[in-house]
Amino acid sequence: MALPQQVQAALDAAETTLATINAPSANEASPVEPALDAQPQPDPFGSAPQPQAAPVEPPAPAVTKPDPWEARYTSLRGLFEKTVPELQGQVKTLQSNLTDAITRLNQASETQESQPAQPPAAALAAKSWPPGTSSKLSAQRPLTQWCR
Repeated sequence: MALPQQVQAALDAAETTLATINAPSANEASPVEPALDAQPQPDPFGSAPQPQAAPVEPPAPAVTKPDPWEARYTSLRGLFEKTVPELQGQVKTLQSNLTDAITRLNQASETQESQPAQPPAAALAAKSWPPGTSSKLSAQRPLTQWCR
C-alpha cells in the first residue's frame, strides 16, 4: 500500500533534514567513541578494580487497588467473623439463664401446690386491725387516725 503523495513528500524532507544534521561537517573533528562491545582495559597503575554494576531488575508490578465492593466485602466479612462467635456465646448464656429461671419457677409452683391454701375468711381474720376498731373503715373517724 503506497503512502499518499503529501505524506511521502513530508517523509522525504524529514529524512534529508535528519541526514544533514547527523552528517559530520569538515570543520568539526569527529570524536572518538569507544566501542561498547570492547572489554574494559585494566588500569596500568594497579588500582583496585571497580565493581561491576548489578544487573537492573525490572520494577515490581504496581499494586492495584481492589474494587470498592471488594474492599467493603472483606471489611464486613471480618466484622462478621469477629462478632458472630461473641453473639453465639451470648445466646448460649441467655438460653441457660432462661432454662434455670423456668426450672426455679416450676419448683416454686410445686411448693405452693403442696401447701394447703387458706380460705379467704381465715386470711381476713388473721389480719390485725388497730385495737378498738372494726374491720370496716368508719366514716366518722378521720383518715389520719389510721395513718399513725
